[in-house]
Amino acid sequence: MVHEDELFGVRASLQIYADDIGLSLSTVLNYRFASHRWPAARRREGVSHKVHTILASIQDETERFEAIGAPPVDDVTGTRRWTTNLAKKRVGRRPDRPGTVQEKVDRVHDLAVDEDVAVRVAADVLRRPAIAARLMDDTAVRQAVADAQKPEHRAEAVQRLVHDDTAAAKVVSDVLRRPEVAARVAADDYPDYDLAA
Repeated sequence: MVHEDELFGVRASLQIYADDIGLSLSTVLNYRFASHRWPAARRREGVSHKVHTILASIQDETERFEAIGAPPVDDVTGTRRWTTNLAKKRVGRRPDRPGTVQEKVDRVHDLAVDEDVAVRVAADVLRRPAIAARLMDDTAVRQAVADAQKPEHRAEAVQRLVHDDTAAAKVVSDVLRRPEVAARVAADDYPDYDLAA
């Protein structure tokens, strides 16, 4: 059994070493951990220390040693090789540079947790006509937008849609067939929305 003072001695020695070489203690401890997990005979030439460090988190030794010898296909080069992003994916961590559509979406969601950021991103993206058109093909998106609209937004949308006199007449005719609406219009009993604002 290792005594506490021996552990402190090792940690203190590593701190002195870290200071001497200009690294943080945590960096030296990470290097030490990776070296322990990857005995010299098991390390792979041509695979970076960073990849070895990431794959060191695979708990099962056999699985870890098999993993290093079976690199995945890199989408960028089309060859089998280890990159830090592929190693992170292998151990269930998010890559630094998202590659797939889902990884990119996940990254955007991470960044848009703040509502102000999410609103700004959504507004910027919806200003791209092709994107807005694709989104409006999605029934759930259309319903969410409709549910979020305030009465003044709906009135503005109707006004934009009925620039054609024939279409406007048809809409007004249809709407006035609703007795409660016709009564309010006749009584001039409806909110005055300032659509120019």
